[in-house]
Amino acid sequence: PHVGSDASAIRTSATLDGDHWVLNGVKQFITTGKHADVAIVLAVTDKSAGKKGISCFLVPTATPGYIVARLEDKMGQRASDTAQIIFENCRVPLDALIGAPGEGYRIALSQLEAGRLHAYICDFPKNALKNHPKVVTLPHLGASTHEAEENCAVMVADTVRDFLENGNVRNSVNFPEVVLPRTQSTTRLAIANSNVPNMVGQISTVLAGEKLNIAELLNKSRGGYAYTLIDAEGQVGDQLLAKIRAIEGVLSARTL
Repeated sequence: PHVGSDASAIRTSATLDGDHWVLNGVKQFITTGKHADVAIVLAVTDKSAGKKGISCFLVPTATPGYIVARLEDKMGQRASDTAQIIFENCRVPLDALIGAPGEGYRIALSQLEAGRLHAYICDFPKNALKNHPKVVTLPHLGASTHEAEENCAVMVADTVRDFLENGNVRNSVNFPEVVLPRTQSTTRLAIANSNVPNMVGQISTVLAGEKLNIAELLNKSRGGYAYTLIDAEGQVGDQLLAKIRAIEGVLSARTL
């Protein structure tokens, strides 16, 4: 937690205590963290050395202090668990260290070369990573800062409010960006539908049948879906709305 994809900024620590290493910290989103027999753990052994102070350990998951704190309730890929792991004074012998102290970061990158790891995506670009053929580096947007989280919350609230009040669609995964300024003294129709031919024509025909003119109209599509905003001159009653909803391919229709 608090580190994201910046592997060199990990906080889990390993402290030498006699003939054992003592691990403390938290690991998030660990694949098969509960059901695996062993875990390969990167931990900081020298805070002052940066990424050269990271070491690699082989930790049996039955070791006291290896705690499965939580399993993620995932939408898919349920055949393997994804867990939060807590290391609480987890003692492992000296020979649990893989390689030499401080080689953990190099060992992790070497697995990309060996093909054991297919790719690594990181939003903290570094010189050691940016030109690696199996590393995708992205700019860090700072979404973990308090200010960024607050701004995101405001953006979400504004987006949802605009959709509920005006029918405008922004930042949607499935639907296109559809934003239409309101026309005064009109009734707005917001219609989601399958992306099929003559949909706008059928809707316009229904409105014309009720002697309603269209002041403004915006229709856009993305893949198999389309979204239409119409400002109609006059009132759109429940019966007219029912006729629009009855058109084959219309997913939803509402007035605003």
